[in-house]
Amino acid sequence: MRCHRLVPAAALVAVFVLVGAACSSDGQDDAGGPATTAAGDATSTTAGGGAGDPTPTTVGPIGASSIFQAACDGLLESPQTVRLDVAPLVEASGLAVSRANEGVLWAHNDSGDTARVFAFGEDGGRLGTFKLVGAGATDWEDMALGPDVDDAGDPVADRDALYVADFGDNDAVRGAVTLYRVSEPEVAAGAGRVRLDDVESFTYQYPDGPRDAEALFVDRTDGSFYVIEKSLTGGPVGIYRGSVAGWDAAPAVPVTLERVGTFRPGPTIAASVTGADMSPAGDAIAVRTYGGVHLFARPEGTSVADTLATEPCRGPVPVEAQGEAVALTPAGDAYFTLPEGSTPTLSRWAP
Repeated sequence: MRCHRLVPAAALVAVFVLVGAACSSDGQDDAGGPATTAAGDATSTTAGGGAGDPTPTTVGPIGASSIFQAACDGLLESPQTVRLDVAPLVEASGLAVSRANEGVLWAHNDSGDTARVFAFGEDGGRLGTFKLVGAGATDWEDMALGPDVDDAGDPVADRDALYVADFGDNDAVRGAVTLYRVSEPEVAAGAGRVRLDDVESFTYQYPDGPRDAEALFVDRTDGSFYVIEKSLTGGPVGIYRGSVAGWDAAPAVPVTLERVGTFRPGPTIAASVTGADMSPAGDAIAVRTYGGVHLFARPEGTSVADTLATEPCRGPVPVEAQGEAVALTPAGDAYFTLPEGSTPTLSRWAP
């Protein structure tokens, strides 16, 4: 989001102090204080902090992907890094790791670019540029991989699609925003420029008025997508849910998402939510902030809102001028981070 460059230098210094911190499971948020996550909008009790700080519900690593336990054990200190050779990718905002194309990642620019995504390898090499035909690009902020759909619009398990969220709204003035979906193409070296047709769009609004958002993930276990609100001033933000099924490209009115909970990442700009991802198995969630990555274990049968109310384990990020993107690997055993800027450094964090 371009307005981030107007953040006071002192605030950015605070962010730099926080990024790259070792992960921990002691409930520390991005400002160094007690974690303040809460499920739903119900009144929460205090837990030794200020008024309104909730009592965290502990969910252990049972059923969680290995990256969660590695973060809890403090084993994510030395990332593997490469420089991307993708010249047009200068303001990376969304990131996803392919299941169908082994070793391939997807990314897109922030506002100011056209409706296109970039494919590249884990070695940083550019593989192709893919244009979403018919899509708009007001303020793309995040992307995710999720299930493709059949002719009836119902999700299928054997094909993936790219989901790209045009929901950035710095001033919270957009009455409706759009999520795009297109079948994930096969990626081959030297693909060049490729047009992706049959792009679907889903126009929606929030139940509580316009919101700025930069975090999207898809839950394959219940056929839903989730959006986490962003606030540069810190504090609680909304968690919203919509369905990946039954999209209508031209509804009479925008579909209203359901607010399913409140996420409390911390009280400062360092805790601003800038990206998110869920493992394909649905057993782990990564939430990116300027200050780090919150990793959550999600036992089978636990809702997303309840999961985001538990104690996360802290995953590190590199010292980045403006890091926004995070993506879990298909196996859930590592995560990638990617910042803005030309020839950005792709970092892979694994035990």
